[in-house]
Amino acid sequence: MSGEKEFIRRLQSEVLGRTDLGWRDDCVITDIAPDLSLLYSMDRPELIFGRDTAAMRLNGRWAAAVVANDVIACGQRPRGISFDIGAATCDSDGLLEWARGVVDLCDAYGMTYEGGNVGAGTSITGVSWGLGEPRSIIRREGARAGDVIVVTAAVGTGWAMRVWAAHRPQESERLAEFASYKHWPAIRLDAFERVWKLRCIHAGMDLTDGLVEFAYELIERSNVGVELTLPEHLPAGLEFVAHDLGLPVQAFFLEPGYDTPFAHAWAVDPVAVPEVLGILRESGVQYTVVGRTFDAPRDIRVLMPDGRVLTPPRYWDDILNHRGSVRVWEDCILSLF
Repeated sequence: MSGEKEFIRRLQSEVLGRTDLGWRDDCVITDIAPDLSLLYSMDRPELIFGRDTAAMRLNGRWAAAVVANDVIACGQRPRGISFDIGAATCDSDGLLEWARGVVDLCDAYGMTYEGGNVGAGTSITGVSWGLGEPRSIIRREGARAGDVIVVTAAVGTGWAMRVWAAHRPQESERLAEFASYKHWPAIRLDAFERVWKLRCIHAGMDLTDGLVEFAYELIERSNVGVELTLPEHLPAGLEFVAHDLGLPVQAFFLEPGYDTPFAHAWAVDPVAVPEVLGILRESGVQYTVVGRTFDAPRDIRVLMPDGRVLTPPRYWDDILNHRGSVRVWEDCILSLF
């Protein structure tokens, strides 16, 4: 089956007459003045905490964080957000709690909840926007050979929990201390802004669909090679997942985006890496250094501690060719190891 990117490429080419790859950036980017661009993005976040009234405030925070995340991925502070709300999503009290959750996240980001629309159905779709100078915008292209790949999260956390739940549902209590880590999905935007001001991120994106997608974006958009040297340990406290299931630790880092919206991937100028990591540490932002780019166009490889070199397939959570299941991950990624 043709995938999501293939469909959008056809839409851009056959309907809109575009042949460039700018549509693959995290936002629509439109110049509105010689030195100013409007960035906006649309998303349909899931209700990951259920539909009861108590959960809807958490869903509101989650929705705002996910929708605003693409503006952040482009290196800009989100200024406004609005939603089209399906009135049948839950009862009116639940929707009010959901909206309060949106405001919680807006307050954290200095962003305005600007309203939107209430319509039929059960889905919620949001739009966020920001403004920035064109030269300050982070795109998915522009990486240079020698850049260091930094991910702004303890990547692997969400997927380790997902895999454990699939294999050991009767032992869910062993993950109890991690169960609430997505209840407050705001990133440290102040720390991100300090990094952005260094102008050292040559390419970047959010990891809504995982690290493998970012690697392929780099080789296809920037014409560089990508070498991943993945950590040998899972985030603190989760080592038992790989150990008890007998699975290789490195496989958990090649996951389909379960650390959204905390995880942003950056191709960083190597000279600036110490300062970037210092800002993240000082601000309490978890991060993972996962590899580098090199001068070997369209080459992607994963270096293993035992000397093996693996080549991951084009694997991400494609909406038209769903790959978010543990079974598909086992077939596409785990089988490499």
